[in-house]
Amino acid sequence: MPIFITPARLQALAVVLCLPACTEEVAMSETRVAAANKAAVLRLFDEVLNGGRDHVLPELIAAEFVNTNTGIAGPEGMASGARFLRTTFEAPRFVVEDAMAEGDRVAVRWKLLGRHVGPFRGAPPSGEAVVMPAMSMYRMVEGKIAESWVQSGPLQPGGAS
Repeated sequence: MPIFITPARLQALAVVLCLPACTEEVAMSETRVAAANKAAVLRLFDEVLNGGRDHVLPELIAAEFVNTNTGIAGPEGMASGARFLRTTFEAPRFVVEDAMAEGDRVAVRWKLLGRHVGPFRGAPPSGEAVVMPAMSMYRMVEGKIAESWVQSGPLQPGGAS
């Protein structure tokens, strides 16, 4: 008895035959996207926060970016925030201690080291070397940072600048 293969049966067969390979391909694609997202966030720390190269922000920050803690928006808002930190802390260093990515999210545990030379969170400048531990979560859209949430601890004495 002949077997009739309709277009619907052919499509179903193709899906079944491709499933293991397609699943692996999708997983590899998701891994590559997560790695690219993590790399973009690490560039923010390395090139912008530590390197002062604010001109790369349009490559890293989406036009619709918003920091949910401060309300700063867009690449210009991020540049303003980075300049504030670089003037509030003399020779600041942002040290990434852990970074993880999955899907459209990147999580970073970091600390800021520097000499406290400007007002910060209502405290006058102490002139002392400080460290501030923090964690950030970033939401990525098409390889750019679209949203951030930051939780940071208090300034603590001892962060060598």
